[in-house]
Amino acid sequence: MILPPPKLPATKKPSPPDEHDAPAGRIAGRPSAPLRQALRDVLRGVQDTSRATEAQRSYVKLKR
Repeated sequence: MILPPPKLPATKKPSPPDEHDAPAGRIAGRPSAPLRQALRDVLRGVQDTSRATEAQRSYVKLKR
């Protein structure tokens, strides 16, 4: 006697990424605090004062 194949549980069709991914930097439809601060800084004309690029350049030069 041949038995029919077992029934598999129904699976949900995967939704497109835009339907299940939340926009980056947003919490419940509002921009996150760091994003809001970044906007205020840009509007005020604040510039990045990081010396990382210069420090990296000096480090590489010393390593030669």
